[in-house]
Amino acid sequence: MRPLPSLCPKTCRLLFPLLLACILVLSGAGCAPSGRAVGNTWKVGTADHDGVDRSNVLVGFIGAVRPAGKDLTDGGGEGPADGGPAALPSPSAKSTEPDGLSDSDVLKAMDRDRMRAFYLDATSTREQEEAVGQAIGRRASLILIHSPGKGDWDSALSAARRAGIPVAIIQGPSSADKVDIDPLLFAARLTVGDDPAGRPLTWAIQTMVDDGRHESEIKVRLDRRDQGVEAGGDRK
Repeated sequence: MRPLPSLCPKTCRLLFPLLLACILVLSGAGCAPSGRAVGNTWKVGTADHDGVDRSNVLVGFIGAVRPAGKDLTDGGGEGPADGGPAALPSPSAKSTEPDGLSDSDVLKAMDRDRMRAFYLDATSTREQEEAVGQAIGRRASLILIHSPGKGDWDSALSAARRAGIPVAIIQGPSSADKVDIDPLLFAARLTVGDDPAGRPLTWAIQTMVDDGRHESEIKVRLDRRDQGVEAGGDRK
């Protein structure tokens, strides 16, 4: 048997970048489900599976657009870099957005249910979009965006999709305008209100992280504690 020809070092140097690029493309494609949003692929017949432990979930919470200089938290609007509990605002810093929902109340609901989060504030739609990249870099389990501003979100949210990170939109009861975003780029839209049938916010987050069964439009409440009974998603 003739020995296989060996490749010269120059050829190897030329082929290696091409091989690496192929690996990156294939690995990225594997993170994005075909025809469904990340975190919303459940269908009848999907096998039950263990979800992510609550202590390992990390939410990247991007606040609603607010005027410059109007920070929510004493720490400049961002939780600790180590991914610990989000920095909570002082009472004087509390702000309610036009949609009737305050970023601070969302943070408090997650903190109460012991769900780790970091907060990224924004003074424009562009800063909200840039915050998506920051959340990806900090390896968030899910990116939660409060009332996305009007703009082209395809680039920012496509990056999260390629990274395999589910995205959810959260809005208050007074939200009138829904920004037109490709449904493949976010797992669900959460509307906060007082509906007795509303789910706990952290249940919705946990279910999307676990890729469990949920609707594309979910009514949630911030005053309901998630006891973890359905933390893995309702797969009945």
